[in-house]
Amino acid sequence: MTATTFKDTASRRPAWLSALPDASSTTWLYTLVALLAGLHLNMVLGRAINWDEFWFYSQVEVVARGEWIQPLQTIHTRALTWLPLLPGGEIDHIIIARLIMMGCLAAIAAGIYVTAQSFTDTRTALLCVAAYLGAGFVLHHGTSFRVDPIVTALLTGTLAIAARSRLGWLSIVVIGALMGLAAMVTIKMVLWLPVFAGIALWRWHDVDFDRAYPLRWVSAALVSAIEFAG
Repeated sequence: MTATTFKDTASRRPAWLSALPDASSTTWLYTLVALLAGLHLNMVLGRAINWDEFWFYSQVEVVARGEWIQPLQTIHTRALTWLPLLPGGEIDHIIIARLIMMGCLAAIAAGIYVTAQSFTDTRTALLCVAAYLGAGFVLHHGTSFRVDPIVTALLTGTLAIAARSRLGWLSIVVIGALMGLAAMVTIKMVLWLPVFAGIALWRWHDVDFDRAYPLRWVSAALVSAIEFAG
């Protein structure tokens, strides 16, 4: 096909098609992220409720009634004691809790975006967000009423702070507090330790292997341990 033929083909394209953003525009990526957010909202409202969502809701009911519950991995229930007091039944309440989990999903997406921008450009950071939101397991369970969205939101936020800061005293306190809170939500947060080790090593390289830098992570760990013990 000659160059003239290409020009003739382009000239016959509808005007509305020519008005669309360029194929390399980040507008398409923002649109993709918005579409995936819409899919997640649809899952929040229409997906069948899993047995574990009823289990986590039952924990909230126990705390709301003032009954004893195990101290570990239940800290999030204290923030949701208002849920059983709302009108409607358990299913309505779980759907409301799912909307809260969608807020956690938005925080996760923001954390991924900020962390990725430390390594790469805006376009690739948006692709990272889309890759997470579009993953099969995340589509099915990313907004389920479980501890996973809560702890993931806390830890992606922690990663974002660690990736974008040199760990001043304020960052140390915030990182330690978020990690301590994540440990109180679920002990499964230890599965994230390799990710934090990778971020810490990368940032240590950025500060020319300053001997004081590892001590900042030790300080953050102490803050986390003190909060967890408290």
